Amino acid sequence: MDAVPHISAAMSLDRFLMMLRFIRFDNKNNRAERAQTDKTAPIRGLWLILNKNLERAYKPHECIAIDEQLFPFREHTKFTQYIPSAMYCKIFLACDASNAYLVKLYTVKPVDETRQLNVGMEAVLDLVYLYKGSGRNVTTDDFFTTMELAKVLNSWNMTLVGTVRKKKEDSCQVICNQEKKGQFTRPILPTIKRQLCIHMYQARTN
Repeated sequence: MDAVPHISAAMSLDRFLMMLRFIRFDNKNNRAERAQTDKTAPIRGLWLILNKNLERAYKPHECIAIDEQLFPFREHTKFTQYIPSAMYCKIFLACDASNAYLVKLYTVKPVDETRQLNVGMEAVLDLVYLYKGSGRNVTTDDFFTTMELAKVLNSWNMTLVGTVRKKKEDSCQVICNQEKKGQFTRPILPTIKRQLCIHMYQARTN
């Protein structure tokens, strides 16, 4: 169904622009102070409300996919990323792997909070923390996947399936650099409670 007629019937363009001008979702009086330690201060409250609504409205299936998405955004912010082709706002998100339904958006931590993890691992753990102990599987790409992340999720009674970047400084690199014995190799690495299985694919030569 085309939603445009319904939007135009709800209010006029002038009415919408007036509301856009005066309505605020953030306390402007102390925004400058909060912005010194929080890059997302102007939208922090709205961001938390959105995540709370997502949590309340939907319960994901057994597999959760973690990825990043770039939204075209030309305005200057402290979290806007520049790519030669355009300006983008990068957002990490968790979706239900069975239907791509959005489960949670990653809220960037204020800079005054102690960070002991890399950004990718920090994002994954924040996105799936609600499902700790649920036995769900988490799927990631090579930006997020590390041996340390697999161990943490294992301690949370969760599993991890992800691609591995060969040159990444991680213990996975040792496995990726080992001599290939065939089209597929399957080294098994023992962990504290379970086994970690790494599959390596060797492209078939024509």
